[in-house]
Amino acid sequence: MKIVLFVGWLFAPFVGMAQVFYGHSGSISDVQPVHRVDSFAIPVKGLPRVIDEKFGLAKVCFDIVHPRVADLKIELLSPDGTGIWLSNRNGGDQGSGYYSTCFRANGHSGFVYQAKAPFSGEFIPDGRM
Repeated sequence: MKIVLFVGWLFAPFVGMAQVFYGHSGSISDVQPVHRVDSFAIPVKGLPRVIDEKFGLAKVCFDIVHPRVADLKIELLSPDGTGIWLSNRNGGDQGSGYYSTCFRANGHSGFVYQAKAPFSGEFIPDGRM
């Protein structure tokens, strides 16, 4: 029991450094008759002026309800225009929805392009995080 508590206290400082940001939801338009980009802003505040190896994107999570997720291209876009493709038309012809779906560099559910919808779990994105 003492060893477990010691290990817990050893890693405790690293857990407190994480930050969480939330965005707002909205409707996703269908591709007919015109393709359209639907964007949902996630306000980010409280970061230092200089970002270095101590800061980075660890994980992105969301829920999307859509009847055919293979129609969706999901990209995380920073204010400076840098983007990360999370999922680009994945899920197959019959799949619907991303439910409690997360993307991280070492997602334990495997690569998202190899999975079938509906998606749930932690996946490796199409782009590099």
